Parts: sequence; C-alpha cells; structure tokens
Amino acid sequence: MTRRFWVLTLSSILAFSTFAFADAPKWEYTRTTSPESAEELKALQAAVKDVQKKVLPSTVGLLLGNDEERKAGMSCGSGVIVSEDGLVLTAAHVIMRPNEPIVFVLSNGKQVAGISLGLNATNDSGMAKITDKAPKDFPGSVDGKWPYVTTGPSDGLKKGQWIVSLGHPGGPKPDRPPPVRVGRYLSYDKA
Repeated sequence: MTRRFWVLTLSSILAFSTFAFADAPKWEYTRTTSPESAEELKALQAAVKDVQKKVLPSTVGLLLGNDEERKAGMSCGSGVIVSEDGLVLTAAHVIMRPNEPIVFVLSNGKQVAGISLGLNATNDSGMAKITDKAPKDFPGSVDGKWPYVTTGPSDGLKKGQWIVSLGHPGGPKPDRPPPVRVGRYLSYDKA
C-alpha cells in the first residue's frame, strides 16, 4: 500500500510539474523591457543559463608576456573561440602585437598554447590561434577540434535589448570560471 501511494504521488507531482511549466513564459531574446513578474524573471534566468551553457566552452582567457607582467595583471584578457581549428577573437589591446606566444586558459582551468596572429587597432579587434589540439575530455570538443561560437551581425540589436557576456575581467583567475554578466544594450556609435 505504501509503495503504491508513493508511486501515485510521484506520478502526480511529475504530471503537475509538466502541466505547471508547460505554459511558463519563454524569454524573447529581442525583448527590450524588464521582466514584469516572477515568471518572466525566471524565464530571463533560464535564457541566461542557456546562453552560458552554450558559450562557456568557447570562452577563453589569454595570458601574454612574461611572468611578472602576468602576476601584475598586465598582458591578459578574454577571447572567444570562433572556429573548430582554434581561431580566437579578442581585443587588439589584449594581444598588442602579432606573433607573440599566448597561454590560453580554458573554462575548466586547463592551459593550452597558442600565438597572436594580428590586430586592427581602429576597431580594437584581434585574432589569435590555439596551436594545441583540443583535449579529448574538454566539453564540446570532438576529434581534437575546438568547440566554437559563430559571430553574427550586430546591426539588428535594439537599444535596451538584453545581452549576456562571458569573459575574464582583469584576466583569468585560477579559482574562477569565466564570470557571466547580464545587461542591456545601450548604444553603438558607428564611427
């Protein structure tokens, strides 16, 4: 009798959970207004977690220069893997010069080798490359290829639209994965 009761209770809870969350609001990624209820706030939270899960393996820290510069927090920054062969998009002010060795810090704390390729100081963009193969146990890697994200057009962003960013402010820390930041798109000056 007791076992039957628990099976029926568990079945009822699962059925209720499925029913209760079937109509839960989904967060619209193009939305420009704030959440107006607890349900909408939970929907935003779920969307942020979804973005984090998708891009975390592609988010890397960069360490450049000598040990003293690294300890002082200089010559470090963030980047994102944008191709399966390990191309990394970063800022020009991070890499500063081409053909410089880089240590990439992966989201799980492992370090791999690479090199800076070049930069465009006008729009503060730079490109680097991971020269090591992706570890077999690294999330999202397949056959030594790197997990990556694709870039998209930014001209469709609307003022006030919610955005999520991952990175390493002040450089990667050994006891911390890339922090997640949530904010809103304010403006973009097309110079």
